[in-house]
Amino acid sequence: MQIVDAVAVTHTGRKRRVNEDGLLQVPGVPLYAVIDGSGGTDAAKIGLDVLRSNTRMLARKIAAIQNDRKSETRLELGEVFNRVFHEAGRKIAAFSADNDGPDVSAAMLTATVVDRFAYFAHVGNSRAYLLRGDELWQLTTDHTFAVASLSRGDITPEDFERSPFKYTLTQALGPSAHMDVEFAEVWLQPGDILMMCTDGLTKVVDDQQICEILASASSKEASRSLIQAALAAGGPDNVSVVVIDIEADEQQSTTSTADIAETLREVFLFKELTEPDRMMIAPYLEEVFYESGEAICTEGELGDSFFVVIEGEVKVTRKTTYLTTIGEGGNFGELALIGSGRRTASVTATKHTRLFQLSRERFMQLIKGKPSMASRLMMPLVVRVSTRLNDVTERLANLEESLGVGTGNL
Repeated sequence: MQIVDAVAVTHTGRKRRVNEDGLLQVPGVPLYAVIDGSGGTDAAKIGLDVLRSNTRMLARKIAAIQNDRKSETRLELGEVFNRVFHEAGRKIAAFSADNDGPDVSAAMLTATVVDRFAYFAHVGNSRAYLLRGDELWQLTTDHTFAVASLSRGDITPEDFERSPFKYTLTQALGPSAHMDVEFAEVWLQPGDILMMCTDGLTKVVDDQQICEILASASSKEASRSLIQAALAAGGPDNVSVVVIDIEADEQQSTTSTADIAETLREVFLFKELTEPDRMMIAPYLEEVFYESGEAICTEGELGDSFFVVIEGEVKVTRKTTYLTTIGEGGNFGELALIGSGRRTASVTATKHTRLFQLSRERFMQLIKGKPSMASRLMMPLVVRVSTRLNDVTERLANLEESLGVGTGNL
């Protein structure tokens, strides 16, 4: 899947004297970035310089994913972006320390496209969006005090809209010595449109208007129309946008991102997560395929992975007894995420089957690296394990009763 066109536009706005935003386009990699600076133009310049100086390294990691889609390779790209963001943050902080002017900082959002996947890394409140058909998805989460309060349940959605901290960043390049750089993977479909922007757009133009503009114009026209919409709404801030068109090749047959997102949304382990959270989990998942008759898990072997069926079907057996069939959206093997144990049943594909596999190693890496997400992943798992244990206890009690054996405490 190829990028058909990518257009980047920036404007000072109606109220600012200088443009503190920055844009980067390196189509050959490809690599795109929007930077929203604060305290002057220096933060954006430093961030862009750091990105340019690391372009070759990023290009090698991006190219590696074309040949190897394993989670290790994709997460390595995330680690490179993490190092680049921290390097930019250190240099911006050093600039502030060496100068008598106001402290400078920046929000930064980067993107690349590899085959049928897009990868984003960001810190701050610049945003990435995906338009598919007439539906617009926000792909990133704003790193602001108001969003953090809303996600914890400290404020209501109504309070959020009125919050004075709606645009106050919890982390940014420069003042944040320790940043949690969010790295996400998005599954693309032919005809998708990606859009990146600074908050100079989203402060004054709502998602519905953004959706309508992106859906009704070419990337060049849409980028200009988005800028004009911000200016028409008062243009209180610098505003920058990047619009990326993905080729509309109907011959490419892939499961849609919407189907995958819907599937993961219904899996117990991921239900409490937001859509951007699920996209951050995606690089930790392996996409695996099995043909009819192939064993995915074998009874008695040590298990180390949890599986979600994306396409196809599997049957579950114990010894020679058929237990159940698991279709699209179903899952199995969750106990393996907690610790090593013997599989209690065999799982075999009954047709060409596509699954996501989350190994215990990747799961532990995920919850250690994303502590804010850890509790929302662990609690459903604890509940599921508790339910399984209660079920086993009840079965044992029923068996003892049928055999006339005293149950005692189990």
